[in-house]
Amino acid sequence: MAMKRVDKAEGTYGTRFPGIFQRVGKRWTTYELRYKAPDPATGKLKSKSESYKTLDEARARQIETQGHRANNTLVAASKETLAVYLQSYMEAKRQTLRPTSFLRESGIIKRIIIPMVGNETLKDLTPAKIERFYLALEKAGVSSHTRHQVHLALRNALGRAARQKKIGSNPASRDVLSFVPAYKRPQVTAMSDDERTRYIEAATQYQGAYGALFLVALYTGLRRGELLALKWRDVDWEAKTISVNATQTVLGAKLDENDPKSRAGRRTVSLGGGQDTTCFDALRAHREAQLERRESRSDWEDRDLVFCSVRGTPIHPSNMYKAFYRFLDEAGVRRIKFHNTRHTNISAAMRAGVNPRAVQAHAGHADFSMTAAYAHVTSHDEHSLAGAVAAVFARKDSAR
Repeated sequence: MAMKRVDKAEGTYGTRFPGIFQRVGKRWTTYELRYKAPDPATGKLKSKSESYKTLDEARARQIETQGHRANNTLVAASKETLAVYLQSYMEAKRQTLRPTSFLRESGIIKRIIIPMVGNETLKDLTPAKIERFYLALEKAGVSSHTRHQVHLALRNALGRAARQKKIGSNPASRDVLSFVPAYKRPQVTAMSDDERTRYIEAATQYQGAYGALFLVALYTGLRRGELLALKWRDVDWEAKTISVNATQTVLGAKLDENDPKSRAGRRTVSLGGGQDTTCFDALRAHREAQLERRESRSDWEDRDLVFCSVRGTPIHPSNMYKAFYRFLDEAGVRRIKFHNTRHTNISAAMRAGVNPRAVQAHAGHADFSMTAAYAHVTSHDEHSLAGAVAAVFARKDSAR
């Protein structure tokens, strides 16, 4: 195979024979880029060569290597495919992510990223190719939420590859992409005053364990996983509080328990304040009914769960959601997500003028911005604000 030099531009690190060479064969022509780069393991300079199908690709890589040389970030291009690299990446992430988070991210990688771009080598992954990948997902009808999750997974994985010196920089970084898949969370509204009244009245009369569950959800603002992992030993009857010490996670068909989402998630929440004992009374009545059921069943499994099945076993979220929608239909309340009970609770606290930091602690938010996002402004709030502003404007300034 004949070879000739086609680019005499100065290479990197003073290589003796830097530049691009053309290899001409009987059936195809390739272009070889030669340069020197630090070995990731030893840090010593080593001669490297990379083959490209076109001269433009070779020149683009040459310009990239020269830029990395100026920034002292030049590394030898890895011939490892993205699919192979992602296998080791997922094994590393398994050690650091919560089980549910790992299941979600690994699912995105296995179902979407690897099948569509897994055969690309790390060195061939460019921002342009990644953008075309994102556009292909949009054209295929993949939801904006899933496309956003794909971007996050790819950005994190390639960021780790850059830190490991497998690639010079992260081609999925927002800094080099002309666009990234955007995702806007859907607006979740709190229940209206009328809906909340009907909800509470129906829940207090609802038969079975779910009535108490739905009331506690609204009065405490606990997350679904926190409610379904609640133990009777977490209930302080004298202080009328419950302590959040665990959360239920779903891994396929398997139910498991883990620590709360963050340190702030481990907290103590009141079952009601002042003269309102609706939630507390409902929970006490539920306790008595559960004790009677336990005595009457020979197949009872005592796991100390506050909310459980008729045999004492954990409630699967899918069963709880079905019961919740039936309850809403019977109560005459519009179909909302179960998580809206949490929105309603936190919004009510904010509207009542409770110190926002106290609301943050009550909600178990590690970041205050999450608490602020749960506050919903109503037309009543807007009219109240406008009235307060108008009152200030109407005052006569005695200093005039």
